[in-house]
Amino acid sequence: MKQFKRLSMKSCHPDHYLDLRVAKRDVMDLSDTIVRDIIDL
Repeated sequence: MKQFKRLSMKSCHPDHYLDLRVAKRDVMDLSDTIVRDIIDL
């Protein structure tokens, strides 16, 4: 698993499966994001 200080997907419109499992992160910004499928966090 990866480590991030900041991960931003602001205003994204993903329409496929996303695997966003991370070992460590300080900030994950998903504001204004419209998800049409499954996201694993």
